[in-house]
Amino acid sequence: MTFRGINMTTLNASQVRIPSKAFEEVLSNGERIRIRRKDGEEVYLVSRQDLRALEALEDLFDLKEAEEALERFKAGGEEAIPLTKIKSDLGF
Repeated sequence: MTFRGINMTTLNASQVRIPSKAFEEVLSNGERIRIRRKDGEEVYLVSRQDLRALEALEDLFDLKEAEEALERFKAGGEEAIPLTKIKSDLGF
């Protein structure tokens, strides 16, 4: 599975030691579960709905950054390089 361009490893529930009650809380009630190691590192178990919401927020953030970059480009008065020239320069 890919999440925002990053590979995401998928494990079957039988491969991890998450108590079934915790797993069901996430699935049934949308509970968010923090899993902490002794060294303080943490991971989170969240619902698909929460993951989709995070993806939507990232998309909005990316869009805002892209719009700001486009405005800076336009304000700079530079001329865009055609994609065909870039491809040609790279040998495509």
